[in-house]
Amino acid sequence: MSEAPARKPEAEQTGAGLTSLVRTLQVLFFLLRVTIIVIFVWLLFSGVFFVDDQEEAMLFHFGKLTSRVVDPEQGPTEILTSGRWYWAWPYPIDTVKRVPARRSVTIRTEGHFWPPINRNAANAATASIRTQTLVPGQGGYTLTKDANIMHSEWAVTFRVNNARKYYLDFFHDPQVSARERDITKQRGIEALIRSALANAVLAETRGWSAEEVLRSSRTVRDAQGEEVVESLRANVERRVIDLVGKLDLGIEVQQVNLIDRQPPMATDTAFQRVSEAAQIRDEVVRNAQTYEVQEVRRAQGEAREIIEQATAYRTRIVESLEADRKYFEAILAEFRKNPDTMLTSLYAETIREVLEQVENKYILHTGEAGQQELRLNIGPQRPRPAGEKTGN
Repeated sequence: MSEAPARKPEAEQTGAGLTSLVRTLQVLFFLLRVTIIVIFVWLLFSGVFFVDDQEEAMLFHFGKLTSRVVDPEQGPTEILTSGRWYWAWPYPIDTVKRVPARRSVTIRTEGHFWPPINRNAANAATASIRTQTLVPGQGGYTLTKDANIMHSEWAVTFRVNNARKYYLDFFHDPQVSARERDITKQRGIEALIRSALANAVLAETRGWSAEEVLRSSRTVRDAQGEEVVESLRANVERRVIDLVGKLDLGIEVQQVNLIDRQPPMATDTAFQRVSEAAQIRDEVVRNAQTYEVQEVRRAQGEAREIIEQATAYRTRIVESLEADRKYFEAILAEFRKNPDTMLTSLYAETIREVLEQVENKYILHTGEAGQQELRLNIGPQRPRPAGEKTGN
């Protein structure tokens, strides 16, 4: 009878512990369900991504390029166009690769043909630095056709027009670290385009003189023998476009720019003098060409004037001869009708024309008795000055 009251508190403690354990498990299961729901929602929405206006994207499912229906009319496509929302499974199930399809990318030669000392720094440096010789392996340069060394800096701007070929064959991920970029030396599309630009510059400048490279233009004769002005930048751009087209990189070259050019530092002063002399020569040539144009125009004007005068004289002579022909034909017709009358008339007309040319005329007439009468036509009397008296 005395042990019953002792067992009741122990049973009550066991029941309270189980109740607490059940409540704890219920809370844990509730939190687990909430966690599962949150993870599911996170997995669901973490796969949503947006393609920017200047990009295109490709979706890889377990490393394999997959297609998605972007436009119901066009059907499934491997290229996800810009300006749309898409969904993919989280990594590593799905991987999204973005390509700058509509954004222009610029790549420079980065010292391939440039000295190790910047030009602005060299201008402010001492004379010993300015006259230092070029050390092979430390500075880049190009050779011209007249065996001179020239430095230049170039840039090419391109845009991706085939995202699939661009990524799968040559893509270079711009998200890599600086250390990885230095180690890999930018392998991929950038290295290929930079090499194409460098090859185009080397191939083009070898046919130009140093003076022409400094001016970045020259005058040549085409197949028809006419003088045309060539641009160094335009020729290099054509070569780059040809090389990129042969490589089939999936890009479109938009523009090639010549950023700067300069001769070696040790010969900078001499090249400046040559450049000044070339400018003076060009000015003299331009003045001579202007004078030539002016003289040619003046001579052409005089030639036109002479031709016009000759044409007018010819017209006048032809019209005069035509009038004389008609007159002689009319005289011939009248002569055939009345020969004596026409001869008398022609004789009188001839005498009149002759006498009109004579200032003083003398008429001699012989009389019947053999006497001659002389009549002198001495012309009109000279007027006397006022106040002069006449003599008797």
